[in-house]
Amino acid sequence: GRLEAQTGTPLAQDVLGLARQDYLQVALPGPLALQLGEAERVRGYRRYVLGNRVAFGTAEYRVPLLPDLRTRLLGVVSLGATAAAVFADAGAVWTGGAFDRAVTRLGLGVEVKNALDVGGVFRLMHAVGVARPASDLFARHGYDLYYRLRAAVPF
Repeated sequence: GRLEAQTGTPLAQDVLGLARQDYLQVALPGPLALQLGEAERVRGYRRYVLGNRVAFGTAEYRVPLLPDLRTRLLGVVSLGATAAAVFADAGAVWTGGAFDRAVTRLGLGVEVKNALDVGGVFRLMHAVGVARPASDLFARHGYDLYYRLRAAVPF
């Protein structure tokens, strides 16, 4: 997790759902979103919240499924270890000292992760998951189906 505060007059860059760095998010038809980069967002939510203070945390329970998929694509990309995860993301965004007006979110979901090795040079993790707000956990609509590609391999 992380807790961050800014002083002075920062640009509106600390947002729940956006990252500390720029990243790419492509809206695809239907409920699928593609994200590239280090995105810290409460999975299950699609709308962003602006503020100059943010607290964010994730709890995840991972279960290894396969140690290696032994698959090579185009002779360059190898599919490695695969794991399943159940997670909870939580976050709060507020401005200045107005924590009593903070927007808080709790998202719950499941994800399947796989390690990628690109040419023996880059190690990446990609994942596909489904999440939704905890308050709508058993609703029949409003899920967030996503695909992520990250530079860190979490298992």
